[in-house]
Amino acid sequence: MQLVYFVDPLCSWCYGFGPELTKVVAALPDAELQLVMGGLRPGGTEVIADMKDFLKEHWDHVQQRSGQPFSYEILEDPDFVYNTEPPCRAVVVVRHMDRKKEFDFLKALQMAFYYGNRPVTQLEELLSVVQAHDLDHDTFTSLFESDEFRSKTLQDFQYSAQLGVRGFPTLLLKVEDRLETLCIGFQESEKILRRLENLLTEAE
Repeated sequence: MQLVYFVDPLCSWCYGFGPELTKVVAALPDAELQLVMGGLRPGGTEVIADMKDFLKEHWDHVQQRSGQPFSYEILEDPDFVYNTEPPCRAVVVVRHMDRKKEFDFLKALQMAFYYGNRPVTQLEELLSVVQAHDLDHDTFTSLFESDEFRSKTLQDFQYSAQLGVRGFPTLLLKVEDRLETLCIGFQESEKILRRLENLLTEAE
């Protein structure tokens, strides 16, 4: 059994969903979690300060629903460009370096951005999260800056588009060759586990 999670590190609802997915994974110790970077705003050129009113309202909704902590200072940053490709690429690199650390690295990136207000589109900020996960600084840098991993990240985006995934977070269940939807958007872990149990019962 495999859970396929379509996510973007700079998607606020994905950040809110993180603790719920952690509970789902803990309840299914034999399930494999596959992360697919969705590409919320890859190559984005808009400055975050120009979006601050929209984003603050959005983040407030996520905080109220999920209980996840937010800080808002980065919304005033006139230099932060909301391009989600670099943090997506960072996750893809960590997947290659140590797949067991990929999900925790993703959650740490989200916390660094939404609560720490750190500009995790920049290499030096990504490296601070890398080092906290006992991953080699030089190896990460070499892979992150390579055309190969730009291409691998694009492959994640393309797979997401190929399956028609339009919103994040999206969580699918893969049983044999079938993909079934567990949730699109934020959902509590209890509801996801009930949905999964029903799907598995129907498949018997």
